[in-house]
Amino acid sequence: MKFIALFIIAIIMQFNALSQKRYVTDSIYYLVDTSRTLVKDRMVDVYFVGANLKCFEIKCPCLKNGEQPIIEYNIKRKGKVISVPDFNKLKLVTLPELIKKIKPRFEDGFDEIQVYQIIEPEGDHYIMHQADIAALPVRQKSIDIITVKKPL
Repeated sequence: MKFIALFIIAIIMQFNALSQKRYVTDSIYYLVDTSRTLVKDRMVDVYFVGANLKCFEIKCPCLKNGEQPIIEYNIKRKGKVISVPDFNKLKLVTLPELIKKIKPRFEDGFDEIQVYQIIEPEGDHYIMHQADIAALPVRQKSIDIITVKKPL
């Protein structure tokens, strides 16, 4: 009796495990080399937010409502050191390809899992950081000065 009960429970658990949606993780590698950036890719601003966040703002109002994509990572977390032969094996994306991959992330119904890896050169090797993607909202125009005339 115990054997039959365990067998039925195992079958139910197997169906439950198989019914879970399996995601394929897509890794996207982008080399940020501000000293040797191609002319067509010169639209990235680099800045720090606080003491531990490094941001790469892509100057392209290509997201919903004219928002700009921001790639950011925590500088407190150590990146993975990559040698030149390992770096040459990676399939890097260009900035236009990166923007095409980021755009669907901010649309409804996006269900892919993408891991963004930012690679920076450092001496004779490279450092890879796992990054997050955010959107910089467009600043609304505001009125700076209002002139009020005296009533007559």
